[in-house]
Amino acid sequence: MSCFDIILLYFQVEKANLLKDSDAKLKGLSSKKDMAASYRKGSILLYVKQLVLPVQNLNTLMDEISPSSLQHNTNKYNIKIITTLLQTLKIHHFSTYQHSLNVARLSAWLARKIGLPQSEIFEIALGALIHDIGKIKIDTSILDKPGKLTHEEWQTIKKHPQMGLALVAGYNWARSLYPMIAYHHERIDS
Repeated sequence: MSCFDIILLYFQVEKANLLKDSDAKLKGLSSKKDMAASYRKGSILLYVKQLVLPVQNLNTLMDEISPSSLQHNTNKYNIKIITTLLQTLKIHHFSTYQHSLNVARLSAWLARKIGLPQSEIFEIALGALIHDIGKIKIDTSILDKPGKLTHEEWQTIKKHPQMGLALVAGYNWARSLYPMIAYHHERIDS
C-alpha cells in the first residue's frame, strides 16, 4: 500500500469532509464509489491538487509547519542546509521543487489529522521536503522527457532516493530523515 493508497482510505473514511468547501473542490466526487472509480483511473492527484492548494514558496510552508513553539526543533535540523538544497532543486527542476513543497504540506496536514505531536509533524514535513532531493543529480533531459523513458533512463530515475541519501549522509541532523528519503517509493505490501 502506497502513501496515496493511505490518503485515499483516509479520504474515504472522512467522506470528503476534510476541508472547507470540500464538496465544491471534489467536483461531484462525493461517494466512496466515485472516489474509488476515479482512483482506479489514476486520478488520485485530482484529490491532492483540489484539496491542497499549491504552496507558493518555501517561507510560507516553513511558517505553516514550524510554529514559534517549535523553535528548538528548527535548531535541531540545519534549516539553512535544507533551504540551500531546496533552492538548488528549484533551479535544477522547478516542478520537482514545487512537488516537494506540496508533498510536505500534504504530509504535515495528514500527520496533524491523525493526531501526531507537533515535533513529529515538523520532522515528517522536513523529510517530505527533501524526499526527492536526489533528483538534483539527474539530468533535466531525463526528468522532462516527453514519452517513455529508455531502460537506462528509468534505472537512473530509480536511483534518486540513494542519490538523495548520499547528499545528506554526512549530516547528523538528517539521520531521522533517511527513511523518508530512501523508502518513499517503497510499498508496504512490497
